[in-house]
Amino acid sequence: MGEKRNIAVTINGKNYKEEVEVRYTLADFMRQQLGLTGTHLGCEHGVCGACTVRVDGVVVRGCLMLAVQCDGGRVETIEGVADSNEIADLQQDIAVWEATSASVAFPKLEEQAVSSDQANR
Repeated sequence: MGEKRNIAVTINGKNYKEEVEVRYTLADFMRQQLGLTGTHLGCEHGVCGACTVRVDGVVVRGCLMLAVQCDGGRVETIEGVADSNEIADLQQDIAVWEATSASVAFPKLEEQAVSSDQANR
């Protein structure tokens, strides 16, 4: 086992205080330790965008960020964005287009669409 640290992070509005290995990526931490599986791992190089989340309002790749870097921060995953209805129109459009073959990239598309919309306000 590697070195561990205690972190406090808010994910989708829920506060977590956890001990995490310092080598864990944010995506691994959320999936393996917290059971939040909406953030996917694809290429693990940040290219595919399956691990896209927002940290303190900034779109980042969860496979490239360490969980300990989020200590004290606020993380929003695709589950949190979907629950807030921010992307309801986009989800409806995707269903109409029947774009299921690109499902691994949906988190990236949805998070970027939300970020673009917020930047244009």
